[in-house]
Amino acid sequence: MSYFSKNIANFFTIFRILLAPIFFILFIKKLYIFSFLCFLIASITDALDGYLARKYNIISNFGKFYDPLADKILIFFAFICILIRPPFILSNPPLDDWHFILLYFPLIVIISRDFSITFLRQRLKNKNIILRASFLGKIKTIFQLIFINIYLLEFMLMDLNLEHSFGIVKITVLIPMILGIIFLLFQFMALLFSITSALVYFLKIRKILF
Repeated sequence: MSYFSKNIANFFTIFRILLAPIFFILFIKKLYIFSFLCFLIASITDALDGYLARKYNIISNFGKFYDPLADKILIFFAFICILIRPPFILSNPPLDDWHFILLYFPLIVIISRDFSITFLRQRLKNKNIILRASFLGKIKTIFQLIFINIYLLEFMLMDLNLEHSFGIVKITVLIPMILGIIFLLFQFMALLFSITSALVYFLKIRKILF
């Protein structure tokens, strides 16, 4: 097996880390179409690197540590975008008073959990112990990537300035509302799996740390 074949999964991991700031800059510049495509490609590489590593049995310590880290860097930039420009459903009355419960609280819990697990991974790595991503952690990441892609899709569609009518409701209002509801649903699922997977991690390594 060639050097490239043996390290292709790691190349995808590095590529995802490089895409994270590019996606963020595109979003801040309001280039929503390119920002969505950039994040979508990064999401696909997340699935690809794990699949290739398992298929060709090229799982490495580098991948075990940096693959979850790449996810957290990508998602951290996405969360900043969400906090700066909330989805349509949370940027209009009557949901203004629910911002903290429906948006800020879940994102704060999820990102706090991710930073805590990353800190623990680094601490364990210093002891030559690699904390692999758990099944629940992987499910959590999938839900995160889904609701972020939905969020970015909403901005991309708004950027296209769709002015056609769907019955008596304009598509520019109907589609963001539907996507917003789906966004909140998957965000809640990500929050649930974030808390559950964190508890599993702590129970697993409590004897090592303490």
